[in-house]
Amino acid sequence: MNNCFRYFFISLMALTMTPFLALAEDIDLFASGLTAGSASSSLPNVIFVLDNTSNWSRQSQKWPEGAQQGQSEVAAIKNTLAALPPDVDLNVGLFEYTTLGTANQDGGYVRFDLQPYKAAQGAFNATLDEIYEGINDPAEKRNSNSSLGNLVADVYHYLAGEAQIFNGAGTPSALADADGYAMPWGRFASPLNSESLCAETYIIFIGNPDSNGPETDTTSNSSVLAGLYSEFNMNPPAALAGASSGGLSMPQYQTVSVSSGSSNQVDLGLSAQCYSEPSICSSAIVANPLETAEVEGACVDAAAGCFCSTSNKTADRRKEDCPGNGNSQQYQYRVFQSVGAGGVDGHAATGAEIDGVAYNFDDWTKFLKEFGVPVAVVDDDGSTEIYRSQVTTYTVDVYNAKPNALHSSLLDSAAEQGGGYRQSATNAAEIEAALGRIFGDIIDINTSFAAVTLPLSSTNRAQADNRVFVGMFRPGADRKPRWLGNLKQYQLAVFNGQVELADVALERAINPQTGFAQSCATSFWTSDTSDVNVALEGNQPYFEGLALDPNPVSACSPSRLGGRSVLSDSPDGPFVEKGGAAQQIRNQSGPGGASSRVILTESGGAIRAVDVNDFTESVYYRYLLGEDPGLRGGDAKILLSSGSYGANPNLGVVEQMPETGLRATIHGDIVHSRPLTVSYGTKPDGGTLFRVFYGGNDGLFRSLNPDSGAEDWAFIAPEHYAGIERQYRNTPSVDYFGLAASLSTSIEAQKKAYFFDGSTGVHATYNNANELTTAYIFPTMRRGGRMVYGLDVSPSQGEAGQPPDAPALLWKLGCPSPTQDSQCTPGFTNIGQTWSTPVVGFVEGYLGGGSPVLIMGGGWDSCLDVDAATYACSDAAKGNSVYLVDAELGVLLAEFPTDAPVVAEVEPLDIDFDGNIDFVYVADAAGGLYRIALSQLQGSSLTSAAALDESAWFIQKIASVSSSSKRFMSRPVAGAVGAHVFITLGSGDRERPLKLNYPYAQQVDNRFYAFIDRPYLQGDEVDLKARQTINLDGDTLVNAAQGLASGAVITDYDGWYIDLLDRGEQVVNQSAIGGGYVFFNTFQPDGGGAGMCANLGAAKAYRVPLFSPENDLGQKFGEGIPIPPIIVTVDLDSNGSSCFGAGCGSGEVTEDVVTVCIGCKGFDPVEIKPLSADQLTEAFRVENIDRL
Repeated sequence: MNNCFRYFFISLMALTMTPFLALAEDIDLFASGLTAGSASSSLPNVIFVLDNTSNWSRQSQKWPEGAQQGQSEVAAIKNTLAALPPDVDLNVGLFEYTTLGTANQDGGYVRFDLQPYKAAQGAFNATLDEIYEGINDPAEKRNSNSSLGNLVADVYHYLAGEAQIFNGAGTPSALADADGYAMPWGRFASPLNSESLCAETYIIFIGNPDSNGPETDTTSNSSVLAGLYSEFNMNPPAALAGASSGGLSMPQYQTVSVSSGSSNQVDLGLSAQCYSEPSICSSAIVANPLETAEVEGACVDAAAGCFCSTSNKTADRRKEDCPGNGNSQQYQYRVFQSVGAGGVDGHAATGAEIDGVAYNFDDWTKFLKEFGVPVAVVDDDGSTEIYRSQVTTYTVDVYNAKPNALHSSLLDSAAEQGGGYRQSATNAAEIEAALGRIFGDIIDINTSFAAVTLPLSSTNRAQADNRVFVGMFRPGADRKPRWLGNLKQYQLAVFNGQVELADVALERAINPQTGFAQSCATSFWTSDTSDVNVALEGNQPYFEGLALDPNPVSACSPSRLGGRSVLSDSPDGPFVEKGGAAQQIRNQSGPGGASSRVILTESGGAIRAVDVNDFTESVYYRYLLGEDPGLRGGDAKILLSSGSYGANPNLGVVEQMPETGLRATIHGDIVHSRPLTVSYGTKPDGGTLFRVFYGGNDGLFRSLNPDSGAEDWAFIAPEHYAGIERQYRNTPSVDYFGLAASLSTSIEAQKKAYFFDGSTGVHATYNNANELTTAYIFPTMRRGGRMVYGLDVSPSQGEAGQPPDAPALLWKLGCPSPTQDSQCTPGFTNIGQTWSTPVVGFVEGYLGGGSPVLIMGGGWDSCLDVDAATYACSDAAKGNSVYLVDAELGVLLAEFPTDAPVVAEVEPLDIDFDGNIDFVYVADAAGGLYRIALSQLQGSSLTSAAALDESAWFIQKIASVSSSSKRFMSRPVAGAVGAHVFITLGSGDRERPLKLNYPYAQQVDNRFYAFIDRPYLQGDEVDLKARQTINLDGDTLVNAAQGLASGAVITDYDGWYIDLLDRGEQVVNQSAIGGGYVFFNTFQPDGGGAGMCANLGAAKAYRVPLFSPENDLGQKFGEGIPIPPIIVTVDLDSNGSSCFGAGCGSGEVTEDVVTVCIGCKGFDPVEIKPLSADQLTEAFRVENIDRL
């Protein structure tokens, strides 16, 4: 997973009484990073750190094959890089010990500055050849008794652009690369900048042991590292060199020495696991954490020479504790390690650990992994911000006749602390095999994860009383399926006369120059967790030692931290897992860490508490509650040193539980589910009492108390029980678009699993005291399934205005199986994945308007997953209809057919504003536009509507595009001017946001349309249903670039259109109408900046007069899929929780009531002057989120 601590702040808002469609961008934009047309526009950084001490050329190593050890090392680097696939590139650099100066000046120097390998291959190879030829040159090697701490300290200094540890003393100027220095040879020039900040950075340390063991590090080296920790107001987590004890623990190795020509085997005891045959045992024991400590410690890779006995003797195999019988009997086999063929000494683990206090190498790699290196980024306003980029360390332990057990222990610990692994190699082929495995991992990771900025969900905002709720997600590291998420609350405030998003302290929540989250921002509900275990000496911040990837180290400056730890929840800044609702839910535990959460499910047509019997294993139940942390997981299979893929031995490693509360990963990702707020009434203090409802991809649909951020209750559908196992195991990996098919098959990747990933419809009624009397909510699943649930969250009986302790089930409908129709609700076999958010209102023609009607599109069919410009679905596609359902009873009232799946939310219109829906506008995925008539216009003015009986309702295709490559995936937005209904929508496929996808790869000329519907009889018409479908691309619509003809008015046409001129440009969300203008945004997968991690494409804003269209080329305003433009009127001084006094930022919560468009230009609000009510009737508003 990408390691940059900076994430895009891409979100939606829904403010008072303003509904909007959930933006359904494809996660591949963020997870694959393929907008630039390749795996990564920011190449991974690989720095080879060569231990060029004199051991690498000594004859006593008895290095085989005629070359010397160091020569085989550089040749292996050269050969392995040359074998990279043609379409794969890396940034490569070379770092070594300095070789001149005094014996104590054992720092490092840049031999080859970090740069793209393919472009610099000749120069890099020449450097390797120079080392190969000069292996015995004194300038090429250093004294053997050199400590590793100063060498890796200078790797840090190089990446950070800081002074060399000895100010350059000892640097061989004839060999050093001047491009790696800001001031030769005393200060390095960092190879990291804003454009490469988010690339993965790796150290591959190739070590050469001294027979006397590694040199101890100095107290001055310890002081340098301790000084870095002090910048975070922390002490090093373990004692450093110079102390007597308390260092990081290292695995203990023992050296088995053998004479040349002999052979020796070390008995490692019986295997811990059971195997069906010795060959399977021999393969499975390699680096297997489920094995005994002796086996795991010795059998670190294929080169370790471990094998299982083939003997049938009872001493060499045991079956008592193993399953099976007869030919299927499994055994515990005796494991041996072969050490010494050809005179090569080897290692065997003792199972014990030793105190590594004398050595700082592993302490440095731990710091590099968890805290990274600082990278200065200059913002557009000239200010500088510091971000941190993590570094992963791998070690290759190279030896032949003279290994050293303590040296191997240190390299093992350094790799483990640095997030990588150690491999041993005793000949040239094994060095190449070790490097090949590391390169394979690096390429695999960076092929599917290049986009750094892990977004707040671009579908997830809701607001009431100036409370802005933001749903968040971050893709799991290294393709893992467990994604983190959160819900956080912010507010609107005035900064320098402009309304912007603010945090709890009235600081800007986002940086207006960059569009990224402010590192020092603190959301509501977030509290300081700098010391969660006061019983321990010193502070223990919450996130210390949890091994999250990336480690959530705050980039907020110490002066603004004010003594808070960088690993505290506060400030949460851009980190998804910090603060917010996740922190509050983590705290919902009782004595002994038992969960106090209320988690519900459906069974037998009723709501009940979930229990352990709902799952195939009890551990899944405990994981759901938060009492079990889950497994670390990863790819089901990994590339072994043999070059083939085999079982990943690390899948069983258990994650860390925090010191207090429930698991740290308690809240899953909110990708497409838009938070919904429902007001219940007025609190005694005058504020609004409401709840926030939303779904997540951890399996749960939640009700949240916005006063505290605590979870009232959560609901898991029975259809989602089985998905919890993958969340717990964190495997198999996610198969993203762009992941090579061969790699996907090799690692057994699967598509991401979803749960309640869709948005939620609502129906609410209030009494004369503005207290809620009835509230029904309707969560959907999107790619999580084909079901819709109706939940009654009305106030508790006899307690108007009070939220209930738990919902009641109204009904559930749809199909439990994603692919089978056998158990579908009668009448719903045609339903697809439930993408279309239900809208609910009254229809006069149904029970006199006395019972609410739910209306929703049929949803998504897998035929729409085909990445081709030509529409690929047949008439048999699921979702090609619109459903009308009794919202209380779940009874199907009508199903109206369409030509293609209806993915988007439908748009109801109350044309005469009597509180009943008269028409419903529907867009389908093949570019069709429909009107469902529930009423008919009457009277000479055509301004009143007469209800049609239920049997007379009808659907009519009123317009369509002429091209099979245009899709309507977003809600049509309607507004009526008299009897003319203006319907605005644009074409585009929001599930195809990459340059490799068809709107760009196969050019599609998308358009934005404003179509005028006339839902009444004209001229000599006698039957509205007989009217011909209008061609949206025909000449009855005016090209906005040409404008209206002289003397013409817009109603002389059937509307207007705008051509989207940039390659791959498409409309990916709904528009907004206000002040006589239509506002809409577009996205194109090219044109975004390459800085701050990845080119996520460009967002453009359009503002076109609705009644007199004119040319608009759009204005670029940001990167990534834009938020939908929404027009809101909000009382800023309505949340009752403003910040006062010291510690508050420059934002102001004024008494102004403002009408602005948020999203018309990103987060820069645009003032709107609404038209008078008699000029434009807005569409019927069904999501009334703040009736007060």
